[in-house]
Amino acid sequence: MRKTYRIANWRDWDKQVDACARDFKAEYGRAPNLLAASPVMLRRINLAANREHVGKRSGEAADPSSYVELQGFVGTDYSLIFVEEDDVPERSFSLVYAFASDEDMELAASV
Repeated sequence: MRKTYRIANWRDWDKQVDACARDFKAEYGRAPNLLAASPVMLRRINLAANREHVGKRSGEAADPSSYVELQGFVGTDYSLIFVEEDDVPERSFSLVYAFASDEDMELAASV
């Protein structure tokens, strides 16, 4: 399952990703677990991220003065792992449901 969305503006990129994830879940009956985008798009997301809401995998807050490369995005009832994909259109990202279970997703993320 895959659906491509376009970012309308960078100021609210996180709210747009959340709305798109909810749209995906409504359409397919499952929450996406991957966000695929070009390397340029993922760098733009890194730059646009509100550092107050960025955390480490351990749960602690990231240092707001240091560069942090985002690995994913977490919503209320879903988690997205970021993956690079060159063929996604400019200013767009694809949401994908690619794993049967959280265990499969964790295994793939650790490879």
